[in-house]
Amino acid sequence: MDNSMEIKFRATLLNEGLARIAVVQFINYLHPTMETIGEIKTIISEAVSNAIIHGYKMDDSKDVFLRATIEKDVLEIVVTDFGKGIEDLELARKPHYTTRPDLERAGMGLTIIDTLSDEFILRSVVNMGTKVIVKKKIHCTNLKEEESGSNELFKKAQQGSEEALNILYQQNKNLIYSILKRYNYQSQDQEDLVSSGSIGLIKAIKNFNVDLNLCFSTYAVPLILGEIRKYFREKNGLKVSRGLKEKGAEVQKFIENYLSKNQEEPSIETIGKNLNLSDEEVIMALEAGYQVTSLDKTHGEDNDTDLKDLIGEDNQKEIIDKMDVELALSVLTSKERLFVELRYYENLTQQEIAERFFINQVAISRMEKKILEKMRKKLLQN
Repeated sequence: MDNSMEIKFRATLLNEGLARIAVVQFINYLHPTMETIGEIKTIISEAVSNAIIHGYKMDDSKDVFLRATIEKDVLEIVVTDFGKGIEDLELARKPHYTTRPDLERAGMGLTIIDTLSDEFILRSVVNMGTKVIVKKKIHCTNLKEEESGSNELFKKAQQGSEEALNILYQQNKNLIYSILKRYNYQSQDQEDLVSSGSIGLIKAIKNFNVDLNLCFSTYAVPLILGEIRKYFREKNGLKVSRGLKEKGAEVQKFIENYLSKNQEEPSIETIGKNLNLSDEEVIMALEAGYQVTSLDKTHGEDNDTDLKDLIGEDNQKEIIDKMDVELALSVLTSKERLFVELRYYENLTQQEIAERFFINQVAISRMEKKILEKMRKKLLQN
């Protein structure tokens, strides 16, 4: 049954919990999974707190509006404020950007919403307000019949049925376009990018294990993203100018010196400020100077420590800092990669992540061990 609701509440963080409870109660008749509930609560929390903190500057005389609509098994959430608005939407969606650097854990809210959503739209007009629109499929415990039909298609496609493969491709091809929205690219590249994304999607269809309790999009997105990144790497690798290569070498040298002094990698913003480069120039320079780290490459002053030696139970931070990140992250789901970002680059504790995702710390601890083991196995296979 399709349904809708709308509530208005004062712009105080005390009402953040009210918003979460209202939406969870609203979707409860669909019998959503606990994972789905946790993700929706996180989306609501981030969207509402953004409206209160950034839109209204904590002015509790103002109102936040929340509308939720269900059509079949898709939930649409719209959070609206009539506050300050956002001057640069593209900049606002970048990880780590914030208008309140004085607050802890600021700058990841929109990234978290984007990661946990199936579709994310951000609209804003300066001094008029902001609207966050999110769509997310409700994974329910009572959809066994539909899941069974989908599972049969995957099995047929993996047995060689072109018809089943085409049906699944058409059903999921929007994943490619959703990922491409995150990139700035020239129009003449679109056909090649869609082709690259299609390779990843077809790989996902042919290798997806229907017996695992896993959403297909969660499995497919990393494979699609990997093929698109591969296209960019190969394209940029053929057309890197001497000046860009020099910048790449300069950036790599700065990173090495920074690591030596601070025992952690610098952010893109830090590199840019120190080398007088824009964020885009830093990213391009990193791409130009990128070299895949060998598992047998030695590290340290004595040159007697293999990267493999760093992969152990007591070296979790070093794993993330030292390993070939692109290779290791390729086996993770989008949610797992978000965890790595928060845990190892935002330096959040397990308890802080648990609170942000509305699950207990034990579950976070298990997730971390599972993620590191997956990354460790991937590295040892190559």
